[in-house]
Amino acid sequence: MSTLQKTIVEHASASDLPDRFRGDLAPGTPVTVIVLAEDEPTRDERPRYLRYWGVASHLGTTTEESVARVRALRDEWD
Repeated sequence: MSTLQKTIVEHASASDLPDRFRGDLAPGTPVTVIVLAEDEPTRDERPRYLRYWGVASHLGTTTEESVARVRALRDEWD
């Protein structure tokens, strides 16, 4: 679980904000600024080939059916 980091600055002046955050606000407009820290993106530590493990399990293919299909494809090349 992550903790939310939040800072609130009330009754600030829009002129205190950088231009890219100020937008169309007049320089003397009173504003409230809320800053929320973003969580670090989580990295998937599993090897790439394991990320797809079980992705098609909902199809209900048995191991025997899969092996038969692979063998049939392999035998096409003989």
